[in-house]
Amino acid sequence: VALANRVLAADRVDAADDEAVAAGMARMRGTLDLAVEFLARGGGNAFDEDRAVDAVRTVAAIRLFRLGVSLIGKVRALAQALLRRGPFAALQHIDMVEEPEATVLAAVSRPRPLYAALLDDPPAMGERPFESLADIARATAAIQRAAVAQAMLLGLGVRPEHLVPEALQDVTPSDPLAIDTGVLARTALLLLMAQHEGVSPVADVSKKPRRKDKDSGQGEGERDVADFRPLAATEIAAFTRTASRGARPGPKSAKSAAAHEPGRMSDELRANARQILEQVAPPQMTAAARDMTERWLDTLSPLEPVLKR
Repeated sequence: VALANRVLAADRVDAADDEAVAAGMARMRGTLDLAVEFLARGGGNAFDEDRAVDAVRTVAAIRLFRLGVSLIGKVRALAQALLRRGPFAALQHIDMVEEPEATVLAAVSRPRPLYAALLDDPPAMGERPFESLADIARATAAIQRAAVAQAMLLGLGVRPEHLVPEALQDVTPSDPLAIDTGVLARTALLLLMAQHEGVSPVADVSKKPRRKDKDSGQGEGERDVADFRPLAATEIAAFTRTASRGARPGPKSAKSAAAHEPGRMSDELRANARQILEQVAPPQMTAAARDMTERWLDTLSPLEPVLKR
């Protein structure tokens, strides 16, 4: 009871507001459950019922609650670091983050962080309190995907100066809020693959045309980056034609036939795009980079929105 009163007081909940009281109690229970699970697992081990019971019996409720709050706070701090200090954080007119990661970031960045239920399996609508280490892991993975997407954009040659309002005049999508990492990654990929067409089956991003960039934040001295710009309609049309032009499958290869059905990208072009993305993926974030690579590859054919002028 004492802990419940402290939680409600800290949240400035009116005791007469039944809905707010219920929400506060749900957050408290979820936070306590999270702390007990953490102690029961003993730093990553399998859940131990005896440890869980021992934690409930021997650890004060307020200490359990603070432990749960600290675990959730680490997720919030990770999200805040990306939003405030990420490579594109200065671009207040653009929400760089794709869905579902954008919803996750918004939920965990609140003063009282919440878990975005769309991360559940199956996905659900709305938000709820964090209740388990699995919730923490899923939210953390989503933030890592958002972070690695921006890191990969840098590797593809996208810079904040390419996205200032002046640089986005007369482009499609015309709404800056519709421009996210997926739109920019597809644009950069089409540019890179067009630059290497006819040179080799798989483009080597390390040999792409370059310009000097002294202000990329990547350390002292100059750093080479690819030129990035909106695509022309003719470039988009050329890619669309090439993407749907696959090799003729053999008569007994159903899998190969499916790979080259209308609307599907050819294996060669997909391999080209995959290698480019793998070359710019941060090695310390393998799982997140793999997820973003697969997501972006799946949006190349049929081609989803790109920057166009």
